[in-house]
Parts: sequence; structure tokens; C-alpha cells
Amino acid sequence: MTALQAMKFDQQGGQQPPKALPPWTLHDLRRSCTTGIARIGIQPHVIEAVLNHSSGFRAGAAGVYQRHPYLVECGRAVDSWADHVLRLKTPQEPAAQVISLRKGPR
Repeated sequence: MTALQAMKFDQQGGQQPPKALPPWTLHDLRRSCTTGIARIGIQPHVIEAVLNHSSGFRAGAAGVYQRHPYLVECGRAVDSWADHVLRLKTPQEPAAQVISLRKGPR
């Protein structure tokens, strides 16, 4: 740590400054969302429909004959993702994290 970094560290009350994010694009958000939706259990063909991809499960014969738009499934997938993100963002109330202990007999 340089002298300048040490001075800034002291000025911030001993807390590390937040690290700068590497450069990113909107496509990075799309990729992260896709990975997250898969992680919470959404089926790959629904993810492809959410992304409006014409490759993957819609390539070849399936793309020619299968015309179902998966609108309901896409809605559920996006709602599930939104719920997941909100749970990550919203801290649990302290009462939900506390387990009551009863005093046993002496």
C-alpha cells in the first residue's frame, strides 16, 4: 500500500474503498440473467424463449414444426427471476433470523 493509499484508507475510517468494476456491456447483464434463471431451475427451452433465440431448441425440425410461444412459461420464468433478485436485495428482518431459546430447568 502506498502512502497515498494508506492516507485514504485512514480517512475512510479503515474501510477499504469499493473496487472499480471492470468494463461491461448490456450483453453481460443478459448473460448473467440467463445464467441466474438457469440456476433457479428454469428449463433451457423456456430460457431460449425468454431470450427470443431462434437457435437452440428452435433450430432444425423443432424450429419448423414447433410453434408454441411459451408465453405463460416465459412469464413465470421472469416472475421467478424477479422474486429471486428481490430476495437477494432485501435483507431479512432480524426477527426472521433469530431463534428463541428457552431457559431450561436448573
